Amino acid sequence: VKRHVIVLVGDVRPGNSGGPLVGQQGEVIGLIYAASVSEPGRAFALATDEFAEDLKVATDGGSSIDPRVKQCVE
Repeated sequence: VKRHVIVLVGDVRPGNSGGPLVGQQGEVIGLIYAASVSEPGRAFALATDEFAEDLKVATDGGSSIDPRVKQCVE
């Protein structure tokens, strides 16, 4: 199986898996899924094109949410 994967340079910690990888324009460009155990500071995300169709089905038509208008809750 081949997948479109984004390699990250940065800290990914336990609990980050399944979270969005957000691009510079505020768009979700991937889904974080793992940190390297052999190379500290390296992590991996699944590119959105790998799950875009599933996401459309899950959201009943693919409506989007603007992350800039939603408040984070701690």
